[in-house]
Amino acid sequence: MGIPAGVKKGSSLDLLLAGPSHLLLAVPEFWLGILLLLAFSVHFGAFPLFGYEGWRSLVLPTAALALGRGAVLARYIRSSLSVELQREYVTAARVRGLSPTRVVLLHAAPNALLPVITIAAIQLGYLIGGVVIIENVFSLPGIGRLLLSAIFRRDYPVIQAAVMLSAFAFSLANFVADLLYGLADPRLRG
Repeated sequence: MGIPAGVKKGSSLDLLLAGPSHLLLAVPEFWLGILLLLAFSVHFGAFPLFGYEGWRSLVLPTAALALGRGAVLARYIRSSLSVELQREYVTAARVRGLSPTRVVLLHAAPNALLPVITIAAIQLGYLIGGVVIIENVFSLPGIGRLLLSAIFRRDYPVIQAAVMLSAFAFSLANFVADLLYGLADPRLRG
């Protein structure tokens, strides 16, 4: 959603894509999870209502977590790409006769990805925090529920292990983001 909105900034397509993005930003993950449960489990019966019954039990919680985080990334992609499309090197690529698709995908998008990579790594922290709530909404076993029950039982070793695991995951995401910087912009290698 971010790339077409960034390319056509201010157009009706941008406004059309901004609506769902703003809506997903405004709706809390637990509320989106409840709405997804009502729609796809209660009314349509397409997915299990509670507990873990295989991969189908993970679709709605994943959607509840990913839609809000994806909306954040879409807004950052839109903003970053619209700035990059105003730069001189994009104008030069257009003057050389490159197609608009090649200009966007080969020239502007890699440079627009640098701030998006940073935000994506930061979003992992929000994702880890959201897992605690989503696991309770969907009654799924996981590290979030384990952490919450350990807090209620005052089981400090389990709390420390869960926090350390979360910190390790967050650090790993930042390390991967640093590696992706080098792939997105070869000038940053070294």
